[in-house]
Amino acid sequence: MGLFNGLEASTTTVAFPNLKELLIKDMKHWKEWVMETSSEDIAVMPLLQRLDIYECPVLKSVPHQILSQSVRKLFISDCPELTISCLPPLLEELTLDGDAGSLSKSFPFNDNTSLKVMWIQNSLHSTLPQGLSQLKALQTLKVVDCNSLTCIPEELQHVTSLREFYIIRCPILGPRCDKKDVGEDWSIISHIPNIYIR
Repeated sequence: MGLFNGLEASTTTVAFPNLKELLIKDMKHWKEWVMETSSEDIAVMPLLQRLDIYECPVLKSVPHQILSQSVRKLFISDCPELTISCLPPLLEELTLDGDAGSLSKSFPFNDNTSLKVMWIQNSLHSTLPQGLSQLKALQTLKVVDCNSLTCIPEELQHVTSLREFYIIRCPILGPRCDKKDVGEDWSIISHIPNIYIR
């Protein structure tokens, strides 16, 4: 990871100028992602559109230089120690797989207006993350293979932009959201035009 450190303003003003996708996987002992530059004038990965971080069980944070750029898609899988205090301002699609650290519990958004699609899969938690009502542009929510999810938070009824809600292979949650049998959580999601339960 030393490639990200010690970037000199005298040799470059843009680091990784053409990189569009970055996947980091299976770094079991990686605790800190530090990106040191000798100048604030250095742009880092200005064209990065997709960032995937898989199976980094002790990673604690992602540099602000990465999340403040042009990232449109973010995928986090099995990074239980990862804390993200802000997300890219232009982020359109977010996938949380397994234990995605702080994002599995709550969102650090402040009336986010760019996120349109969210996947939550293999969640170990009993409910969806807090802060859904701040997602002003969310159109599609997909919840997949979440055996532990037991209920829908009431704040989901305030996400009026939501057009599609998928609940796939969630044995407890599915029946609670069933219109036919009037599940316990149906009233929370009944405003959503298209609901798919499988």
